[in-house]
Amino acid sequence: MTRLPLSKPELFAYTPHQGFMLLLDRLEEYSTDREFLRSTVDVTENSVFFDRETGMMPVWIAFEYMAQSIGLLSGLNSVERGGKPEIGFIMGVRNFEASAAGFAPGERVDVSVRSVYRDGDVAVFEGRAEVRGNLAAKGIVNTIQAGADLLAKMKKDSHGTR
Repeated sequence: MTRLPLSKPELFAYTPHQGFMLLLDRLEEYSTDREFLRSTVDVTENSVFFDRETGMMPVWIAFEYMAQSIGLLSGLNSVERGGKPEIGFIMGVRNFEASAAGFAPGERVDVSVRSVYRDGDVAVFEGRAEVRGNLAAKGIVNTIQAGADLLAKMKKDSHGTR
């Protein structure tokens, strides 16, 4: 088990997201056995996705917070088994609901994801984003872990060879 909380740059060891593309600020708690993770994001005007026109981080970014939390959980699981973080893909999002327009600078967004279904490399997660205990967004995220075979096939297909 990794000692918590973890902050950037320590998180880079567990996710393929690097530099400014890792939007999560802290890993607060997780369980690879229960397939659950809670992370936090401190909203600032310096984020790459901050909307200066509205003065807020758009609420739709909560989906990416959820997706990155799922990736972080997968990476933690891989590292604990002696591997390295692998690339995963979002196959779809269902029932995404937002009850806020966005996140204001200075707010801390609490993001939680938990697996509700798994069949091999395919998994479904429930995700939530809250601010001060109030639900801001939620959704169901369908994912697939991209193992070496899938990545090789995708690379081969992208070059037009079969």
